[in-house]
Amino acid sequence: MLAALAAFSAQAAEPKPGAAPAAAAATITAGEYAGTWKGDDESGGKLRLNLARDAAGVWSATAVFTFQDADVKPTVPKVSVDGAKLEVALAWSIDGTNGVSTLRGELKDGTLAGKFETKTGDGTSGGTWSVKRP
Repeated sequence: MLAALAAFSAQAAEPKPGAAPAAAAATITAGEYAGTWKGDDESGGKLRLNLARDAAGVWSATAVFTFQDADVKPTVPKVSVDGAKLEVALAWSIDGTNGVSTLRGELKDGTLAGKFETKTGDGTSGGTWSVKRP
């Protein structure tokens, strides 16, 4: 009986003729990404991320986003990449208001997209973002 189960398991594991091979899991790579962001309050603008990975495998990033048509160049105190998932914190100051926007997203079909949460002294807001390779 064990031999029959082993033979059945081996047959079940073999791909069926004509079946497409399993797609490789998406993985975020270093480089430039460009797109847009949109706040829950209908504000929005452009977003550019430049992701880098050093020889030790440590990720870093630079970013620029527009707010009311002006470029904002935040510092990036946190970058976390896990396969297709990304989390980036952008610390910025606009017109005397300091804030941190945390972007969380995933790479699917060539687009890196997700939601963001912004914290300022006035409270918390959020929205969505989407970037891809230019």
